[in-house]
Amino acid sequence: MIDVIRIDAAAHQVWKGQEPLRLRPTPYRMLVCLAGRAGTVVSRAELVRAVWGSEAGANAKTVHAQVSLLRQAIGDPGDRPVYIVSVTGVGYRFTKGLAEITGAEPDAEQQEALGLAQTLHAALAELNERVGERAAELAAHRVAAAEARADSRIAAVDWVAASEARFQRDLERANGVIEALRERVRQLEERLGSGDGQAEAAL
Repeated sequence: MIDVIRIDAAAHQVWKGQEPLRLRPTPYRMLVCLAGRAGTVVSRAELVRAVWGSEAGANAKTVHAQVSLLRQAIGDPGDRPVYIVSVTGVGYRFTKGLAEITGAEPDAEQQEALGLAQTLHAALAELNERVGERAAELAAHRVAAAEARADSRIAAVDWVAASEARFQRDLERANGVIEALRERVRQLEERLGSGDGQAEAAL
């Protein structure tokens, strides 16, 4: 006996027979869309609009991957599916009589709006992440620039200090030379003075 898939759309709960199932949001929306039209083929484009909000929300590979996840969640083998049947070149069909939906089932427009909202939420989260990464990059650049400026200022201060030290050494050497010249002049003056005294004594 094949268990019926029961969906409480208001509570977002799913059972297979008496066994509760845990579905992620995307497979759940896909199940509601397919089971809500059991016995009818749902094209991939319709499925994408209902689940992701727009035909640009997913490609064929994404749809196939999500259908595979849904089949695993409800125990529907992909090689011999009972609940979700692939219709080659068109889409998928949920077997009629194997699904019951109760509660406030969202219509196609509501499903499309929900899918669009979730798509926008995901895009916003990605944008926030990129903004955060860019802000971190800018902060790192600013820190690097500040460090470079600080290094330049330190280098300038070091150059000035070195220049002052060289000037001080040169000044000390110059003072030494000047003092030596003064001493030499004093000695010459003494000698000259001594010579004049000898000359006067001879007279």
